[in-house]
Amino acid sequence: MKKLLLSCLAVCLLSSLSAKKPVCLYLIGDETMADVSMIDGESESAIGWGQVFPTYVTSDLRVENHAVAGASTKSYVEDGHWAVVLDRAKRGSIVLIQLALNDIEPDDAAHYATIDVMEDHLTTMIAEAKKKGLTVVLLTPVSRYFFQSGTFYHRLGGYPEGIRRVAQRYEVPMVDVEKMTAAKWEALGEEGARKMFVEGSDVKLTSEGALTVGGLVARELQELNVKAIAKYLKTANGTIYTQPWKDAE
Repeated sequence: MKKLLLSCLAVCLLSSLSAKKPVCLYLIGDETMADVSMIDGESESAIGWGQVFPTYVTSDLRVENHAVAGASTKSYVEDGHWAVVLDRAKRGSIVLIQLALNDIEPDDAAHYATIDVMEDHLTTMIAEAKKKGLTVVLLTPVSRYFFQSGTFYHRLGGYPEGIRRVAQRYEVPMVDVEKMTAAKWEALGEEGARKMFVEGSDVKLTSEGALTVGGLVARELQELNVKAIAKYLKTANGTIYTQPWKDAE
């Protein structure tokens, strides 16, 4: 009887371990990251790199894309999107935060934030995430498409540098997406880089652009070797992931 009981306990333990839910990766960002269903008016052609990011990770990592088209650090917090993530995330989860693309326009009161205010919002998000036991990785925004006479120009002002300061100040891992994508667009040239973006937009990505950015992010995360996420990463291109996290409950 004792042996039978021990065997049953062992089976239950193994079943419990095998049924353990995968670690969750939460993606926080703007239209360059958002699920296609969240990008208004561009459902036929625009796609965020967050939607294809499961291409670059193993099935042991569950990806929830909470990016919102048009979001800034200000609107993401004030509109309650950040609160949703905090409520859902369990200790040990990973959060990638890529905001500030839409903080930059002073005429847009709902989204505009000065660099100092942006830094304050990111600081608050980092503190709240760490308090809950989450691993935070900051990302600078995807570089906008902007060429003049064949020459590429950066169009994000001092915001990426503000994010770099926050990452350094609070010793948070950072993926410099702005720097990597700017180098990529410049290397591709005006015509080649145009294929990365939806026609007429300097921020919304095509599927080719999304896979390109997702691959750059995955490779840089491997290089950073962030313990919480490194073991789940792979960098071979695959098919586009099209199932929103809300449908995967």
